[in-house]
Amino acid sequence: MKRLRNAINKLVEVFSVLLIAVMVLLVLWQVVARYMLNSPSAFSEALTRYLFVWLVLVTATYAFGSREHMYISALNDKLRGGVKTAVGIGIEALTILFAACVMIYGGSSITAMQMVSLDSSLHIPMGIVYAIIPVCGVITVFYCMCNIAEELGRRKESA
Repeated sequence: MKRLRNAINKLVEVFSVLLIAVMVLLVLWQVVARYMLNSPSAFSEALTRYLFVWLVLVTATYAFGSREHMYISALNDKLRGGVKTAVGIGIEALTILFAACVMIYGGSSITAMQMVSLDSSLHIPMGIVYAIIPVCGVITVFYCMCNIAEELGRRKESA
């Protein structure tokens, strides 16, 4: 499971870097087209906006998976032993429930519904824009399962 997690982390890192690189090139093209060619590029503005949404979702998923996200640790710092483990697993279970219901189920539904709606400037189905939501949901569920396995592993080691 750890090898798969590392592979997914690497894939997400590379994908994030590619998104940033493409966004930089698109914004550069937008500036050149607008100020040097006096002809603003409609596609680059829309595509940059959609890629930014993808970047936010992908990097938020990565931050969650690597446990680098913000959280309030006041309660967690006061807990010890089995209670701390149970609370940690409970939080991961609630996150799995959220990701499964909202991101995977809801994201898949909205993606399917929006496949008939086209973006006005790019002429692509809006479902493609929304498709990152269920993908990030699946990755989030995987990360939560890894976190639960790590929590249980730490519990066994301390016992």
